[in-house]
Amino acid sequence: MSAQPSENSRRFIHWGELSAPVNPDETLLCMRAQSALSGPEFGQVHDLTVEQARDVLAWYDPKH
Repeated sequence: MSAQPSENSRRFIHWGELSAPVNPDETLLCMRAQSALSGPEFGQVHDLTVEQARDVLAWYDPKH
């Protein structure tokens, strides 16, 4: 076996552009709002903006 790396192993893989930084607090806020809106009455909820998530959680009042 050769100790030299093969030509293919020396190639760099271009990843493209990275996504925007993620704020964990805002992600949690959106997940909680989507959870509040999901269910048999509403069905599956699409992605919410942070402002929409804040509005949903201000409205949401669980009974249990």
